[in-house]
Amino acid sequence: MYLAMKTRLIMLALAVLTSATLFSCKKDDKEGDSNIILEKTAVTLNLGGQTTVKVTAPDGILKPESEDVDVAIANMGRDINVIISSKKVGGKVGETRVKIESKTGGVAYINVTVKDEMKTDRGIAVLGKTVFVNRGVEVEVTNLLKKYNGTIDKVNIKSTSTALAQVRKDGNRFFVTGIGEGLTGEVYFEDTAGEKNDKGEFPQGSFIVHVRAPFLAVQSGEVGVGQTKRIDLANIYNNAFTFEGVNNDIATVEYAKELDGVGKELSNGNFTGIKVTGKKEGTFTFKLTNSDGDNGKGRELSLTITVSKVDTSNFIIEGDVLKGVKAGVTLTGAVIIPANVKKIAKEAFKDQSVMESINLNNVEEIELNAFQRTFNLRRVEMSNVKIIGQRAFDQNTQLKEIDLPASLQKIGRAAFSGTSLVKVTCRATTPPAVDSSFGGIRTAQNLVLYVPASSIQAYKTVWSGELTSNFRGLQNNGYTPFPIP
Repeated sequence: MYLAMKTRLIMLALAVLTSATLFSCKKDDKEGDSNIILEKTAVTLNLGGQTTVKVTAPDGILKPESEDVDVAIANMGRDINVIISSKKVGGKVGETRVKIESKTGGVAYINVTVKDEMKTDRGIAVLGKTVFVNRGVEVEVTNLLKKYNGTIDKVNIKSTSTALAQVRKDGNRFFVTGIGEGLTGEVYFEDTAGEKNDKGEFPQGSFIVHVRAPFLAVQSGEVGVGQTKRIDLANIYNNAFTFEGVNNDIATVEYAKELDGVGKELSNGNFTGIKVTGKKEGTFTFKLTNSDGDNGKGRELSLTITVSKVDTSNFIIEGDVLKGVKAGVTLTGAVIIPANVKKIAKEAFKDQSVMESINLNNVEEIELNAFQRTFNLRRVEMSNVKIIGQRAFDQNTQLKEIDLPASLQKIGRAAFSGTSLVKVTCRATTPPAVDSSFGGIRTAQNLVLYVPASSIQAYKTVWSGELTSNFRGLQNNGYTPFPIP
């Protein structure tokens, strides 16, 4: 009997131990996963600082997410590394968590603390923060300058970028006026009452200035059922943005990375837009937030997505070439090209004078006279076009603006002759080849060109003859293109 009781007690103890062991090994899917191993579970940064945390997850991880992007942002680095940054411009001190999620649903967190730091150098101290300004608007920045002996009496502006902003001194008060929209840089001061260093320099200090620029979508939000469309976003501050309010029944939305010179996403590129895939006909509006840490102009953007049925029955398509429109068909309103089409053949849409807009989707080449005499065409959307043939849009009398994509490499002779263009935006950083491509435009006296700010001189050089002959709206600007706003 004693032996039987002892046996039962041992078995009961084993059962309790087993239960406790099983309970202690149970995973909480919301707080962690044994497949995720973090090099660090907590990091501390100064304002504007950055660190990298290595993550081990055999099945890979999704894009990391910060719970408060004003405190810190997180992005994917090379391999499986998470880069955590405090925003150099517009960041704030505080604490947040970065969520790491594996592709099979496991979750882990990195705790992030961001502290303030004061930039100092002997006689002068400039608070390490960012000043957000609008173009042409003056703001006072005196409160950012501190003096160890109390009074700012002999602090002068040492240097600043005149393309970025202007700084004005009025007695012991200092003011900044924004100039270059979308530009970020430092404004420097020197304390001429301070003690010079070994190089004979006065103590210096600086703070960051960012000139706000409108946060906007480059392409419209129109996409076809079953098609995927890229929508690039302009003036993304600090390479970070978020979106919310997507109706997943109508379309899915995901981040899109920056493109290389041939239109392919860079594996380690920044997120510069979104990709929208249409699921069923419908419309919804969702919100995008530019991660600039500032509640000023242009931070939020509302984008409306319209998913339409793509009718391929009106077209003659051979392989990936759209050869034309079927006999007797008159295209009206907004037209979407099927996603599989890469080329628009010669005269394919010639004399389709009723349609008002066309979304070229994935088209890479437009051949000779493809849209000749489409008199009512007001909007052309092209995201992937590389070549525009001769007289491709000849006599499109209602066409007043054209936005040419970053992928563009060549524009044929008189491609836009007979149009009413007054504004051309070309997003290619390398100027496409031209051959009097904008000759014969009805409104040449008003025609202006917008290009990437970094490529203005390249366009002025390579397109010199084109600009002086056909962009007479730039005459008072020395035939110099404007930066894309």
